[in-house]
Amino acid sequence: MEKKEKLTIVTNGSVGDISVRPVNSKEDLESLKEDWALTFLGIVPTPENLKAMIGWLERYTALERKEVWVCSGKLMNESYGLTKNNAYKDDLYILSIRLDSMKDPNAVALPRFEVEGRWMYDIIENNARREMEQRD
Repeated sequence: MEKKEKLTIVTNGSVGDISVRPVNSKEDLESLKEDWALTFLGIVPTPENLKAMIGWLERYTALERKEVWVCSGKLMNESYGLTKNNAYKDDLYILSIRLDSMKDPNAVALPRFEVEGRWMYDIIENNARREMEQRD
C-alpha cells in the first residue's frame, strides 16, 4: 500500500521570507476588500504553493511586503450570510495579497486572468448581489 504524504498547510506564520497572516474577522475581510486585494480561491496554502504564488506575482511587480492573507470559506459565509448555491465550502482556502504591498499593482491587472486571480472587492460585491437574487 502506498504511503500518502501529509501536506504541510500554513495559515499563520512564515514560509521563508513570506509572511502568512490569518483572516480572522469580517473586519479583516473588509480591509482586504477596501484594498482590492488580489485573491485566489481554492489554492491550498502549502509552502510550495505560497512560494509559487509569490514567484508568479514577482514576475510582474516588485513587492514591498511578501505577505499572504489566508481565509476560510466558512468565515466568508458567516461574515456575509452566504447560503445555498452562493456559499463556499467551509474548508475552501481563500488567499489574498494586498495591492498596497505591490510596487505596481496595475502590472497584474491583466495577467491575473491567466491564473484566475480576482479582486476581493469584486468577490464580496458579486456574492452580495447573488445572495440578494437568490432570496428574491
